[in-house]
Amino acid sequence: MDTDELVSRLRTILGIEIPKGTLRRWAFENLIPSSKPKGQKGTRGRFVSWPQDTVEQAVAVYVLRHTKIPWAKTTREPLLAAKSVVDRFYAVISDFCETEIPNVLRKLDELLEPVESSFFAAPEGKGYMYGGVTLNPLIVTWITTLEKVRHNRPVFGPAKVVFNWNWHVVHEGGEDLLKMKYDGVSFEPSDGDTISRHRGHTPEALKKRRERLLDRGSEQSRLIG
Repeated sequence: MDTDELVSRLRTILGIEIPKGTLRRWAFENLIPSSKPKGQKGTRGRFVSWPQDTVEQAVAVYVLRHTKIPWAKTTREPLLAAKSVVDRFYAVISDFCETEIPNVLRKLDELLEPVESSFFAAPEGKGYMYGGVTLNPLIVTWITTLEKVRHNRPVFGPAKVVFNWNWHVVHEGGEDLLKMKYDGVSFEPSDGDTISRHRGHTPEALKKRRERLLDRGSEQSRLIG
């Protein structure tokens, strides 16, 4: 997409026009994907083309820079640090979708840092946050904004974004196998932007797991008896 289309799509989502110079500056600062020139250099009609995901990333940067976020700085360096964590977060999801190996999700825990804060109800106010106390609000706002854009939701309305993984029954080779799959995100009402992870079972998978546990228990009883 060219710059005019990018500006138009951002105007549709945000209701304001982001100057072209601002977008070029954000790209120079590596906050959004950079445009690439199209056509031969020096020829008439040469223009730049932006990647499609520039739209959602530019919306996220705009929201971060125009929303009062407690104890967070929205200058270039903190934003780049937050973006690095966000990119790694989605890289883990992509890795899981390609491999469907549950242990891959442990990499998400590596993005969590131990913190001490009065926000936690746990003993002594200890808990974990993505990126730690200072980066966490930037990371959460970035991720929730991306998902709001992707699902056509108001970007300034608070929401809890839940990333869902569920065990499914998969019919392969004449057998019913239990496999974990990524089921995308769901939204829940919230007083502020938050993100969470959910692991569960589809009704069919839960039934299959219970049947296996019952069969295992019956087999153990038979062996003991």
